[in-house]
Amino acid sequence: ILFPIKQVDDNTKANEKLLFFAERSDAGREIQDYYLVYFLFVNLLGFRDTGRFEKLAWSIPIDFNGKAFLIE
Repeated sequence: ILFPIKQVDDNTKANEKLLFFAERSDAGREIQDYYLVYFLFVNLLGFRDTGRFEKLAWSIPIDFNGKAFLIE
């Protein structure tokens, strides 16, 4: 149901500075129950959480059509 979203792997193209220079979209501002996103990806589907960083509670790297993105 989430295709083409999958866990990052060796074939995922990503800028080596993605964790520091990722651009924010406005899509997340409309999600009221953000903890359900975390539950879906990390607890239910087994995606990796890269942990806390500065102002972030969690960060989940995903592969979308072969390119790396972050859900935070």
